[in-house]
Amino acid sequence: MAKRIAVMLAEGFEEIETVTVVDILRRAGGRVSLISLFDNTESVKGSRGVYFVPDSGISVLSDADFDAIVLPGGLPGTTNLHADKTVKDTLLRMNSDGKLIASICAATSILADYGITSGKNATSHPAFKEQTDINDTIYSDERVVVDGNIVTSRSPGTAMEFAFALVEQLYGSEMVEKVNAGVLARL
Repeated sequence: MAKRIAVMLAEGFEEIETVTVVDILRRAGGRVSLISLFDNTESVKGSRGVYFVPDSGISVLSDADFDAIVLPGGLPGTTNLHADKTVKDTLLRMNSDGKLIASICAATSILADYGITSGKNATSHPAFKEQTDINDTIYSDERVVVDGNIVTSRSPGTAMEFAFALVEQLYGSEMVEKVNAGVLARL
């Protein structure tokens, strides 16, 4: 059965972290939805000036049952995600339900601030170590960290490893091998 995955799009998102995750999860059969912070499907500008067109507006987070949510980093994308009440409520609800929550780069600081990584191992871009290493988060310098239902990663340079870690959590190691047979990533 296809897993439903929400990938959040906020003005100033990191493009590599977003497109890599969407691509790899779709190759694995995931029903990935790019979700804008607004209730429209107008294009959203990334941190490097690339525009992505979302599949849905933010109200879908309340209406749909997602198996996972992914927060790309980037600035000011992370700041914009952090300021959104629907994102916060969704993260807290999904964490309470034990669903997969993933963040990369600066976005892990959001999970730490909300206490989602409390008592868990997590990582972020080194520039956000101080913001991530709060609320009893156990900060790691690893490129990708999986701790229970939380998957975190460091930067655009770790996006492929991060995406495959998500595939493994959602579909298992056999699917990682299957998808990577066509991608040929170094894992």
